Amino acid sequence: MLRLVQACDIDQFRRLIVRIKVLAELDIAQHRLPQDGRFSIRHDDRVIEMRVATLPTLFGERISIRFIDSSSALLDLTALGMAPEMQAEAQSLVQGEGGLIVICGPTGSGKTTTLYRLVALRDADAEHICTVEDPIEQVLPGATQSQVSNRSGATFDDLSRALLRADPNVVVLGEMRDQSTAHIAVRAALSGHLVLTTLHARDALSVFERLRDLGVENQVLAHVLKGVIGQRLLSFQSKSGRVAVFELLTIDATMRLMLTKNCVRKNMRDSLRRKNWQSMQMSASALCTAGVIAYEELLRVFGSHGSDE
Repeated sequence: MLRLVQACDIDQFRRLIVRIKVLAELDIAQHRLPQDGRFSIRHDDRVIEMRVATLPTLFGERISIRFIDSSSALLDLTALGMAPEMQAEAQSLVQGEGGLIVICGPTGSGKTTTLYRLVALRDADAEHICTVEDPIEQVLPGATQSQVSNRSGATFDDLSRALLRADPNVVVLGEMRDQSTAHIAVRAALSGHLVLTTLHARDALSVFERLRDLGVENQVLAHVLKGVIGQRLLSFQSKSGRVAVFELLTIDATMRLMLTKNCVRKNMRDSLRRKNWQSMQMSASALCTAGVIAYEELLRVFGSHGSDE
């Protein structure tokens, strides 16, 4: 949610742009192309990673900065807000062999933090865990982590293909963003690797539509997909900070059959309701009833379907 903190004149703004670019090691003379960079600051004995992105606009450059708190790497699934029953189910999925696990949600919903916590459930001392990320947000002890760098020519596709030749047990792709990435993830899962990745989708059921849009056929999707975790972040009503709500969809025999038959979203949701499946909206509604979040926050995040579709 945007909030105006302070306005400055154009000269101050230009000096501020230059200073941020210098810190992020960006080209201060380049104003017409978008750039990405990063730098770190230390605050109260914590290291805060600053992700910088510039965007050329009609009236000059816009700069966005994302704050990544390195201490979040220490959080377990309980601290993230995942219920014990769901944790047990997620752990069962992650500790199995082969298949594709997707964490979904909008930008800034905490997908990557959850991804790292799930990967940490594997034994990096006994297995070869390989990642391709853009950028690397946290260091995973014992894992082989590669970062995309378009400047040096290390593209996502090239690193992903090289990764599969490194004989990994677990493959982590920071994000499925296009057809090429989706096909690499599916191919790795089909060849027996456990693949974990994130995807921009509004909820677990939307992942099926997104993967179809990315060229994954229903039969293949039903074969490789093991589970989907959807999540959102909501603001507390009476204190600073945010709370996460999750949904976990395990792809069982019924869901696989529905995928192969290309069943519509409503039929899938009706089937899940009969199994008393807990959606994110239901979890958020429970938090609202308990006074943890405000009703306005529920509507802001989930719209008029806050109580579920």
